[in-house]
Amino acid sequence: MGNTLQGMLEAELEDDLRYSRYDYANKETDNRQNGYSKKTITSSMGDLTINISRDQDGEFKPQVVKKHQTDISTLEDQVLSFRRILTGNRFWFVVWIIQSFSKIPAAYN
Repeated sequence: MGNTLQGMLEAELEDDLRYSRYDYANKETDNRQNGYSKKTITSSMGDLTINISRDQDGEFKPQVVKKHQTDISTLEDQVLSFRRILTGNRFWFVVWIIQSFSKIPAAYN
């Protein structure tokens, strides 16, 4: 589960920056990936430690695991079922997840 979330967060940052991590030829912004912050989240499988990507300008706002969110137990069943359904392009998987989660009422976040 941690690896799935990690991949989703990295793809989300790449989408936010509008270039792949090492694709400097297509970079159209001064903002860039700037390391990671460790975050411990609680799931039904116990505590997980994940690395949240940071951007240089501090503008990145992850949607998969939001800032200050520590419990993902309501998300993990959805993520695991989505992962089974979508095995193709990582970018479109993340877009679909973000769009789906944005429709979940704030009470569940």
